[in-house]
Amino acid sequence: MTKNYRFRKRSNEVLDTHQCNSERVRSFPASAVVYYTMALSLYSEAAYESVFAAVAQGLAWKDKTPVAPVVVKSAISKARSRLKWKALHAIA
Repeated sequence: MTKNYRFRKRSNEVLDTHQCNSERVRSFPASAVVYYTMALSLYSEAAYESVFAAVAQGLAWKDKTPVAPVVVKSAISKARSRLKWKALHAIA
């Protein structure tokens, strides 16, 4: 088992436990918000949109999709508010 698989499995378990995992198909699912939030801490001086673009491109590459999803600022804000801080704390 690779580290990425274990992290993804663990983060999905925590999101399920805290009832903040995505229940429907979204362009910016809860699991992607976890990666985005981690990236924000690494690139604190970059614009939110730039960090999202980098995460979206990485996830698109991982999923072998030709185009990364494009979302508006409000979608990023709503996705972050749906993700509870206790879930992020448990993942870390």
